Amino acid sequence: VTVNNYINITSITLSKTELTLKPTELETLTAMFAPEDANWGIELVWESSDPNVVSVTAAGIVVGRLPGTATITASSKEFPNVKAT
Repeated sequence: VTVNNYINITSITLSKTELTLKPTELETLTAMFAPEDANWGIELVWESSDPNVVSVTAAGIVVGRLPGTATITASSKEFPNVKAT
C-alpha cells in the first residue's frame, strides 16, 4: 500500500471574470485549481457580495436577481485566503 502526501491548492482561477445577466438568467462558473494535481483544499465556498443582485449556489451556478453589480468569490474551504473573484 502506498499513501501519497496531500498536494495543497495554491490558487483558484474562474472560467469567467465578468458576467452580464438578466433577472432569473443562469450561468455556471467553473473553478480551475493550481497545481492541477492538487488534492487538498479543493472544496469551495461560493459567495456573492450582494445576494439581492446575484446569488450563487454551492455548485457555482450564478443567478441574476435585481439590477445592480455584485462580485462572486470562490474560496477554498480549507485555505480561505486562496480565492478568486
